[in-house]
Amino acid sequence: NGAKKGGSTPILKTIQSGDQTFEIWKGSLADLAVQQMVKRIQILVPLFIEGGTFIDLEDPALDRWTVFFLYQKKTVELSKSSYLFMGYSTIYRYFYYQPLTTTPSKQRISHPATLDFTLPLPTPSEPTFSSRSRISQFVILTPFQGGGNGSRFYNAIFDYYLHDPLTIEITVEDPNEQFDDLRDLNDLALLRTLPEFNALHIN
Repeated sequence: NGAKKGGSTPILKTIQSGDQTFEIWKGSLADLAVQQMVKRIQILVPLFIEGGTFIDLEDPALDRWTVFFLYQKKTVELSKSSYLFMGYSTIYRYFYYQPLTTTPSKQRISHPATLDFTLPLPTPSEPTFSSRSRISQFVILTPFQGGGNGSRFYNAIFDYYLHDPLTIEITVEDPNEQFDDLRDLNDLALLRTLPEFNALHIN
């Protein structure tokens, strides 16, 4: 059984599948509670990810890291629940450069951020710049593989960034073939829900 999540780590989504309940929790790596959890579980990275390395928890830019945790929630008593840790994923926000656009009559700024600033810039608790959000680590523990849990987890993370106004691109850092398959199948299922995609035809 996994330990209960840190108090400042908010729940992102609850998924009900038959008689099973899954919860996805989200937190910033700048949060000390999240750091403690990652410090304990990132030993899984070199075991599950070929060439995977630990995150440097002394990095001054920890606020750019977001961590998602996947749990299965089991009811023990009417007022108590236990949480079974199933996997986790880390995402890093890179600055996404958007060039200024110009028209013949005037200059128009397409970037949402203001150009009026003084150095040094304040360190925000949440990134406030246009980002390329990159999935860095994605781990589902072996007992929970093959049952659709990876897809549930991936889709919840993807949906979160899809609706994040600051995220311009969602990429993956050096995915293996298994993750490529998971991503392609779920992205295709999403695209098939879009009328614009279904209207496309190959000549």
